[in-house]
Amino acid sequence: MGFISSDARARASGLAPLADRLVDGTLHPPDIVSVFAMAYHEALLRSMSQAEPGLARFNGELHQELVDSFRELDRG
Repeated sequence: MGFISSDARARASGLAPLADRLVDGTLHPPDIVSVFAMAYHEALLRSMSQAEPGLARFNGELHQELVDSFRELDRG
């Protein structure tokens, strides 16, 4: 599959921002999988946060502090 057909397929699949970055050189081919995965997971989190507002309020650091606190209480 050539570049032009790959580019067209990516754009038709909604991946124009990634295709643009590949073409302009701001995204290097070895990095595309990790960049795509990050963008996918960010979009998924955004969608889930809109569906479940409680997720948007979740604070991972505070949650970990609570877990650590309970762990210490269990040891004590």
